[in-house]
Amino acid sequence: MKGKLLDIVIIVLVILIIVGTTIYLSIDKTPVPETTPVVDNPPEEEPEEEFVGDKYTLTFSTEELTNQDVTVNIKANINNFSYFVDSLSNKIDDSSFDVTIKENGDYHYFMYNTKGTVEIINFTIKNIDKEAPTGTCKVTVAGDKITMAIDAKDNNKIQKYVYLDKEYQEKEFELKEQKDNYNVDIYDEATNKTTIACKVDYLYEKPIMPTNEKVIAKYDSQTFKYWIEKPHSDYSVTHIWMMDAYNQMKTAIPEKFRTLAKTKTIMELAIAKNNYQNKGMVAMNGSGFVSKQFDSYFISAVKEWENTSLAPIVIVDGQVLRNFTNLNMPDTKRLVYGLKKDGYLGYYGFPNGKDHAANTQTAQRIIADGIRYTFDFSPVLIDNYQVATSINDHHIAQGICQIDKNNFVIVTNTVGSASNGFSYKELAQYMMKFKCKIAINCDGGGSVNLYYKDNTNTLNSFKNTSRAVADIVYFVEK
Repeated sequence: MKGKLLDIVIIVLVILIIVGTTIYLSIDKTPVPETTPVVDNPPEEEPEEEFVGDKYTLTFSTEELTNQDVTVNIKANINNFSYFVDSLSNKIDDSSFDVTIKENGDYHYFMYNTKGTVEIINFTIKNIDKEAPTGTCKVTVAGDKITMAIDAKDNNKIQKYVYLDKEYQEKEFELKEQKDNYNVDIYDEATNKTTIACKVDYLYEKPIMPTNEKVIAKYDSQTFKYWIEKPHSDYSVTHIWMMDAYNQMKTAIPEKFRTLAKTKTIMELAIAKNNYQNKGMVAMNGSGFVSKQFDSYFISAVKEWENTSLAPIVIVDGQVLRNFTNLNMPDTKRLVYGLKKDGYLGYYGFPNGKDHAANTQTAQRIIADGIRYTFDFSPVLIDNYQVATSINDHHIAQGICQIDKNNFVIVTNTVGSASNGFSYKELAQYMMKFKCKIAINCDGGGSVNLYYKDNTNTLNSFKNTSRAVADIVYFVEK
């Protein structure tokens, strides 16, 4: 019996061993290798980003002030770059690209890496200036002084002004030549340019036009005007306006100094010499002159006085042709006339001929007053708006009245005899109607003549004959 139980126990143990092995095999069916395999280390995580220096680089085409677009190059410096995005959400795959900036402002771009991390790129452009400067310009003409003044404005800074290809840094400068129109270029630091036309201000009085309807001749230009009236058979009235009397009222002498010539001949010489063929012009006889017939005592004092002006100092076009003021001159009531640099006629006397010091000082004062053309005679008819003579002797007379710096009047007797002419007092009283500041008497009698012309070369006059003279006074278009 015991033998059978032992057999049963052994059988059960065998069955348990078999069942246990079967369970093991069902859990792990992988065959056991004969040797242990070499297993690689697991890969490390990709770094966030790898770069040298800045994560990105911005390169500008210029950082100077410019009136052009600015190009900006944006470049990624990270190894795990993925893409850029601009402010309009446009995707840019290139790791380096150019963007064109057309105006100043703040700009933003976004740089992504492969993990989706974003870097914000900000930059500011403020060196673009495409706006041209603005401004105004005024040219002031005061006689022979011409000044340009510019008032310019710009977003940044004015660089220069250019007039007739010449550069100026100052906003006010003098010009050498008068023009009909003035245009100036204004440049700012970004080289933007604006061309502006200048307003012109002439510092002169307006033309005083005659109200009489008996105007028989007239001329009108920007710088010179005249109206000639014949209000009476015995005289004519010539109204003259000049923009710049100091440079438009002149004298002229015959071709050779110390000779005499008729008014028309001297006028023709002045026209040819100065190219006045196409200029309006009025010319009249000027100085009394020294002749053996009338003024032998001048010739006795100084022989070279013959056939010249009675003035001891003669200046034409700024040149002193002669100066006798340091010699023993005869006493004279004759006066030297001339247009001063202040724009008004002046007169100078040499009553004591042998007073060398006084005469020299008078000559020096004439030059210091800026007189560039002299002529002479007497008397002064009106001085400071008042009649200045009481002489009632009648003459074939001719006088010049100055109203202001720009307006003049010439009254010319056209009669054939002295008895029908003005007395000096009558001429002065007649000229008072024109509100003359000063009026002077020129040589009269057979010397009296007046010619006028327009922009052609035809000379006109009220008289066909007159005697030869030492000089003429003329008014001409500029």
